[in-house]
Amino acid sequence: MNPLARFLAAGLLPVLALTPTAPVAAADLKDLPQLTAEPPLRTPATASCTETVLVHTFANSYYQPGYGQHRAASCKGPWAFVALGVEVSVSGVQFDRLFDIYVGHVPMLSSSTSEPASLLPGAVTHWHVDADVSRFAGLLASDQPITAILNNVNDGTYTGQYAVTLTLTYYAAGPGVPAIVPPAFIGALFEPGEAPHADGPGNLGTSGYAGLGANNPRYARSLVLPQNLVSLVADVYAQGHGACEEFWWAEPGQCGTGTPLRQVLLSIDGVVAGFAPVYPVLFTGGGGPGSWNPIPSPRAWHVDPYRLDLTPFVGLLVDGRPHRFTIDVPDAAYSDPGDYWIVGATLLGEVDPRLPRTIGALTAAAVTPLAEGGLSAPQAAATHYTGARDGRWSGYVIGSRGRVDSTVSNRFELRSTSSTVVDSRWQWTTASTTQPWDAVAVTRTVSREYGLVSPGLGGGHFIDTATETVDGPQPFTSNFQLRLNTLGAIDANLAQVETYAGSDSSGYCYERMVSASGGYVTLDRVAGSLPVKLIGVLAGGCSAKAR
Repeated sequence: MNPLARFLAAGLLPVLALTPTAPVAAADLKDLPQLTAEPPLRTPATASCTETVLVHTFANSYYQPGYGQHRAASCKGPWAFVALGVEVSVSGVQFDRLFDIYVGHVPMLSSSTSEPASLLPGAVTHWHVDADVSRFAGLLASDQPITAILNNVNDGTYTGQYAVTLTLTYYAAGPGVPAIVPPAFIGALFEPGEAPHADGPGNLGTSGYAGLGANNPRYARSLVLPQNLVSLVADVYAQGHGACEEFWWAEPGQCGTGTPLRQVLLSIDGVVAGFAPVYPVLFTGGGGPGSWNPIPSPRAWHVDPYRLDLTPFVGLLVDGRPHRFTIDVPDAAYSDPGDYWIVGATLLGEVDPRLPRTIGALTAAAVTPLAEGGLSAPQAAATHYTGARDGRWSGYVIGSRGRVDSTVSNRFELRSTSSTVVDSRWQWTTASTTQPWDAVAVTRTVSREYGLVSPGLGGGHFIDTATETVDGPQPFTSNFQLRLNTLGAIDANLAQVETYAGSDSSGYCYERMVSASGGYVTLDRVAGSLPVKLIGVLAGGCSAKAR
């Protein structure tokens, strides 16, 4: 399907007709803000305090991170919310770069940069990213080093330097706005740092993560966990890089991979404890850099982790002994000598403050092998690849509130409908049920779907959707849909349209549309000012509910 036909099929070409290119004043040609339609953070309407924790310019910065400092005395708690703010600007000529920010030894944000968008002398590409880092409030209660890793090169050709400012903004707790209850335990499955920065990340050449390759296909680290643990989750990071592994989804078989699937697995003492499909990330220098400015491809600024619930394993982990956590990407082919994966995980655990030790057991761990479907004969509507995997784990913990049973189910499925261009959907559903002996069970289900259709030189589109439901005494639902369509070229896109619509059962609703042409924003509208014809595109967003 040609790019024009794709836009017609997606129903977005009429939107473009509603948003003609606005003239760009000559004085603004060198000002190149990058932005997305994603919503701002939902912060409390309470007093706030902002702390600048790092100001640094990354020039020749391989193995030379930027170091900053958080001072707990700068903003006194208790806090209801903590936000990380990231300001970046760059001019000149440069590639896109990986960009990771750590507090102490754990990552606050895994990201990448926008590639400079103009060769005009003096032109500046700049953007802002916010992240909810409230889960690290326990670490931030004391002084912590801040490490920013952005491995960059400066020479006669690649002149761009990334100027970065990091802030932490703390929102006060108050009436109706409870204070954060952070995880009592945080464990890092990352390479440790070395003196004089032993309390920060190590292996700085790969952004602090562990590097996997053909000769080291998995990363393992042993940890001793608290003996009064009652629940545990893991935020798992996995990114493929190199000539083939960065683009495993683009041309199945081109690099000897044979499949557009990559999954990341976490094992505990040799038992598979959770897994996730890895979603493609098209960094802003890939597939035609002009296609990703001023709107970056989804996930490029937020290379978010995959959350796995490990609570059924807690009964095995409270014996005071070291336990081995292993991360691997079993489908990686490493066809090119430069291929590698970077992986890591942060463990976040709750403890029983009334007991020195809990007891429990893992009662079931059933994981199916990957079920694959091979390539079919090339046909327009044929399904060329399918992959699926299921897992189910059960266990219990006995603490001061008695016995609590937990069950976790996990399923992913990939369906690809083309063997020559990308046309694939990744679906992942996890469900966690907690059953106290004296209370009603609570089940939290998260379903995520990521769709990718022919991104690259001719344009394409992305669809990222998620639905979360909580069933129990306090039911809750939320959902969102993010769509980005591009009609692009290598140096300057013809058009970009990104829409976001999200809502939840508390009454929250947010929708936004951003369109761009030739690298410049032409329209940026939020709920209440969107064209009527957008209501259908936004799949029942705020405008539709108001009708």
